[in-house]
Amino acid sequence: MHQISSSARLCACHRVIRNRNRYHLRCRSRCPVLLYRDGHPFKVYTSGSSGIELGPPLEANPRGIPLGSAAPIRILCVEDHPVFREGLATVIASQADMQLIGFAGNGVEAVAEFRRHHPDVTLMDLQLPGSNGTDVLIAIRGEFPRARVVMLTTSDGDGEIQRALRAGAAAYLLKSMPKDDLLAVIRSIHAGRRHVPAEVAARLAEHLGEDDLTARELEVLRLIRDGYRNKQIADQLAIAETTVNFHIKNLVAKLQAKDRTHAVTIALRRGLLQM
Repeated sequence: MHQISSSARLCACHRVIRNRNRYHLRCRSRCPVLLYRDGHPFKVYTSGSSGIELGPPLEANPRGIPLGSAAPIRILCVEDHPVFREGLATVIASQADMQLIGFAGNGVEAVAEFRRHHPDVTLMDLQLPGSNGTDVLIAIRGEFPRARVVMLTTSDGDGEIQRALRAGAAAYLLKSMPKDDLLAVIRSIHAGRRHVPAEVAARLAEHLGEDDLTARELEVLRLIRDGYRNKQIADQLAIAETTVNFHIKNLVAKLQAKDRTHAVTIALRRGLLQM
């Protein structure tokens, strides 16, 4: 058997650990685990105080996945833009430890495809035809509480980010992120972790400690967005006009806006409202 120095780090379950030109591909709770050395997979055996020993090289199947290794990460892609969808398919197909098992172009298809395939990881666009990706996430996790869903979007509004993470998103990623970073996050999410990139965390931090809008304030804000006057809002919500004025005063202060119209503009930019 090949000998590796005792300084080589053993794996922790589901963790990718790099060691020069070797890395652990994936493990399932107990060694022996799998290491790559010089591009070839080996099984690893502990050998007491003498360190770690590598068994003979493992053969690989036609997809390049070593025989005896864990199954590839099964991925469902929920995306309505053909160009971006095809790009994701190409990136995933280039990885021996990943498999794209299905596509969905809207929320209804997403729930149906999840029920059909039970993917390991779902990549979910935030803006879908006729629905919001977070609403689809809520629907999927309502039926499958352990679903691992990664939000993949161009929107960095803190309102959208907070809502998705509170709904159980395993990660919130911007579509502008590098390919290698995306692949690393998919592996991390499959391993049971959550991920918020630095730029997304920075957006959340900008409004940390600020008071959230109440459900009623959001209702009032939506009606302002739709062109309702204060008296019409009062009639719509069956409350007094003075109460509407009170809610508007509060939401304008919370959003640090100049007036009700400015409050709508800020809420749209932050993802607290959708058009």
